[in-house]
Amino acid sequence: MSWSSLNYYRLDGTITSGITLDVNNPKTGTAPSGYLTYDDVNYDSTTYAFGAYFFGQYASSITNNRVTIPVTGIASHFTARYAGSPTGTVFNSWVTFPISSGDNNVNIDYKYFRIEIKIDNNLWSDADGFYVSTVLPYYKVFQKYTIISSDEMNGNFSYIANGDLIPHGGINLDPTTSIYDLGSDIYKWKTIYAENVTASSVTVDGDTFIKISETIITSSAISIEFSGLNGDVDNIYVLAGQLTFAGYSTTTGIVNMIINGDSSAAYGGTEAIFDGVDAYNNDNGTGKTSVVITRQKNVADFNFTMFAKTGIARHGFGKGTSADASSAVHYMNAFFWSSTSDTITSIKLYTSVDAMTITSGKISLYALR
Repeated sequence: MSWSSLNYYRLDGTITSGITLDVNNPKTGTAPSGYLTYDDVNYDSTTYAFGAYFFGQYASSITNNRVTIPVTGIASHFTARYAGSPTGTVFNSWVTFPISSGDNNVNIDYKYFRIEIKIDNNLWSDADGFYVSTVLPYYKVFQKYTIISSDEMNGNFSYIANGDLIPHGGINLDPTTSIYDLGSDIYKWKTIYAENVTASSVTVDGDTFIKISETIITSSAISIEFSGLNGDVDNIYVLAGQLTFAGYSTTTGIVNMIINGDSSAAYGGTEAIFDGVDAYNNDNGTGKTSVVITRQKNVADFNFTMFAKTGIARHGFGKGTSADASSAVHYMNAFFWSSTSDTITSIKLYTSVDAMTITSGKISLYALR
């Protein structure tokens, strides 16, 4: 996508940044044959030949091109036309298009096109100037009884693929700047393919894990609670985090979990612990009042997944590592909460003893929706 065969006669500047009148012809452009110029005639206050001339050829990647030409000065001084070609070899007849002050948009339905602009200026001090600010794809509106080419049809698909997502408006289907709901709760878009998505917020309705809450610990705490949940909507929960502790540096320190504030003997499970030297199992059994989330040294990383819907006992599985400067403990644990009818509304994590405080860290809660 570039310009070639450029001819600036009595002009200075460039087609992409700005062209102005210049009697000195600094770019050594040549006047086209068949036209009278200031050099060819004697002129007075009412008789003029054209003073400046531009010619350029453009090669585009698609057929449907919208060329924007900003113009300064007196619009009646300008005469503009274009000729197009599908291959860049043989060009069709010239087509004149109107020019006004400000931005001028002309739709050219060819991959290759030439633009010619003459300026019939009165004085060399006239503030007449122009340039091509953009060459962009546009959506060509097809009319009844109008013959279209396959290139023009393909150009429309290229426009949609490279431009903004609908809606568009106006006779040329320009992108709108208003805010619209794309799709609805009833009429959803089935599939969307996107190169990049930028959004201030995203709501996902089905079969995708999304982060629904996050807690960042900046001061000492002995418990963390996620409330306002609905396990029947969320289906599956994933807790992932890293915590730093003070007060304990052995595996006797524990971070426990309870659901819906239930601290009765409604939990059971099995925990396997590997301390890097010896391995041993700690069978929690049944009738427990909480679930072990992590064994604590100085720092603990953990990832915990649990089934959330009512109808059966809620089950979960977790794994993680607790470490200090000299050693690490790795663990896996499985659990169940015996309630089958209560909807999960809160998940609370707390330290096994008050002396073991959480000094910093972050825990994220994800849900499958």
